[in-house]
Amino acid sequence: MSDLICLSMLDAALLPANLVPESIHLTAADFSPSRRTSYMAGRALLAAWCQRRYDCPALPDMVTGPHGRPAFRDPGLPDFSISHSGDWLWLAVGEPTLGLDVEQQRPRRNLQKLMAHVLSPRELAWVAAQDDELRAFYRLWTLREAVLKASGRGLAGLSRLQLLPDSQRVETEEVPAGLLRIAETGGCSLALYQSSLTPSADSTPATWRWSPDLGFIPTELAWQTPWRVMATVA
Repeated sequence: MSDLICLSMLDAALLPANLVPESIHLTAADFSPSRRTSYMAGRALLAAWCQRRYDCPALPDMVTGPHGRPAFRDPGLPDFSISHSGDWLWLAVGEPTLGLDVEQQRPRRNLQKLMAHVLSPRELAWVAAQDDELRAFYRLWTLREAVLKASGRGLAGLSRLQLLPDSQRVETEEVPAGLLRIAETGGCSLALYQSSLTPSADSTPATWRWSPDLGFIPTELAWQTPWRVMATVA
């Protein structure tokens, strides 16, 4: 079971910062102001959720994987993934392995040039056949990023991942087989990778929004048909 929580960045300063250890504050001190705001908001939201769901008095200790991906030190605690774009920050928490990406659908002056640089010929043909090229591009981009964030390798794993949009599949050496869920909300594209799952009501994440007045409020996302992630061997 996984949970997906959203936060308006307008409310970020109202999160309970006292749940975040001093070491996290010190790490963020060297970031740019915008990066520091989103980093601290993500950690504070994660701490508040861990307190609510797992009775943690503060944000649990973390470790960093070989590719820089953060995780809880306690193996009994769940996986998590955080993504921020525009006015919204999203947090995914649960089992097994998760990867979350959110991208605001901003118009781009050099969209054609960008797509030619980052998309495969098969992906370019699929985007060209869609009614809205910008939305189609962001869908593919968030799908790709969700998988790469789950692996922790980021763009270093780009060559080991292939999107097959006509069949809604992803082939990759980066992560185990699983599902990619897709939604659009608040002018953003959102993609969530979950390993080793089959589509069912039980595997659909519960969705929440944090409110300064009411705390965590149940909400809903209009999920599209999931993509399959197929694990390949190098």
